[in-house]
Amino acid sequence: MKNNKPITLISLLALFLITSFLRAESDDRPNILFISVDDLNDWIGPLGGHPQAKTPNIDRLAKRGVLFTNAHCQIPLCNPSRTSVLTGKYPHNTGIYYLKTNFRESPVLKESVTLPQYFKESGYTTYAVGKVFHMNPDYPTSWSVSAGGNRNSGEYGPSLKKDDRLSCDDELSATIDPLFDWGVFSDGIEKMPDMESVNWANKTVFNEEQSNPFFLAVGLYRPHLPFYAPQEFFDMYPLDGIQLPATKSNDLEDLSENILKKNSGGQVDHNPFGWNFHRFDWVEKNDQWKQITQAYLASVSFADHCIGLLLDNLEKSKYADNTIIVLWSDHGYHVGEKRVIGKFDLWEESTKVPLIFAGKDILKGKVASDPVGLIDLYPTLVGLADLPISEKLDGRDLSVLLKYSKFEWNTPVLTTVSIGNHSVRDRKWRFSSYDNGDEELYDIENDPNCFVNLAGNAIYQKQVERLKEYIPKNEYPMLYKPGSHFKN
Repeated sequence: MKNNKPITLISLLALFLITSFLRAESDDRPNILFISVDDLNDWIGPLGGHPQAKTPNIDRLAKRGVLFTNAHCQIPLCNPSRTSVLTGKYPHNTGIYYLKTNFRESPVLKESVTLPQYFKESGYTTYAVGKVFHMNPDYPTSWSVSAGGNRNSGEYGPSLKKDDRLSCDDELSATIDPLFDWGVFSDGIEKMPDMESVNWANKTVFNEEQSNPFFLAVGLYRPHLPFYAPQEFFDMYPLDGIQLPATKSNDLEDLSENILKKNSGGQVDHNPFGWNFHRFDWVEKNDQWKQITQAYLASVSFADHCIGLLLDNLEKSKYADNTIIVLWSDHGYHVGEKRVIGKFDLWEESTKVPLIFAGKDILKGKVASDPVGLIDLYPTLVGLADLPISEKLDGRDLSVLLKYSKFEWNTPVLTTVSIGNHSVRDRKWRFSSYDNGDEELYDIENDPNCFVNLAGNAIYQKQVERLKEYIPKNEYPMLYKPGSHFKN
């Protein structure tokens, strides 16, 4: 028996090495290119949110895959939205609603396995560059390699802000938003942080030999404020020809004071964004609406340019045929609609986001109007990689919508802004319920700008009751300290 033991160990080692070699040689697990864009609304060519938007690279990606025209975030604010996406949990189940809460501080998420962490534990090399998580890069738990290491990925945007403002003075911005500014970034396109992120991704991943399948997350900061972009992107949108978003002067007259307070921010103890209406009032009063619309469009086209560089390098690489691409935005953004410039409300422009899947085993050219959420990204990518999907995830696997042309559903998708304030959206309707009992109902099919609130009309009471069933009955306590939202 003694003489046989070394032989047995050697045999087992040899078998392990042969198996590992064969697996490496035949490993056809798909790579994942995970592109997040900050504050990108539906102003892209395929969604038609603005008739002048020029996004040729997003357009070509949509033609290569499945475009969702009715996708919505679960909370229209950076940190909680990204937390929801990357943990696969609704905000009302975790207590994370605001900017400064590290998701690991939630008892629900302290030991949770994030999306990239799951792929890492499944044998993938996970890469991160730019703004992926918000307050917590979660390195090295989630990432094998991170361009920022332990540096807060949120610094990719504000670090671009210059000492001298381009369009808005410091005193005014301090009362509205420290990042409230827009204009031409004159230091050259290569100095834009998003370009640095794209160049790092291309060099580190696509241009190198990968021993394992990879999960590459690239977080683009534009078009987040400040709306700075190089001159060539402003040139795409001559100021004298800019078309302004649809709005009307009495748009808000059919809404209660409570709804306006909830959706403007301010005035409510735990809602820090009181400047949403204030921004628009200032822009309109100072005749800057065309300028800020131009700057947002320029920032969108710059982000599209960055996306194009990623797609070009992937297509030239050996990984082109075995990579799944998902493009998404953490939430939408108003550029004047509902007389708002900003986010963090329960209206269409704030919740609606671009969402495109393309690549290996995904239909080409499908346009899906099914209501879906960013909450669905985690289970969908896991399913597409043929990995087990955890029952702890709140979202749904969208694989059937990505692989079958005639499959569809109409289960409403949920969006939240804080405890007791929720909105549900199906193919035709948007219903919102607030913590004091106020309600909104919009027929999106016939009133896409949400000008007429139908909630008080008895004719539509059945729709209200039906959609109300999707409002959460139980909510996790808010991880927040009143009066210190920037520290929470």
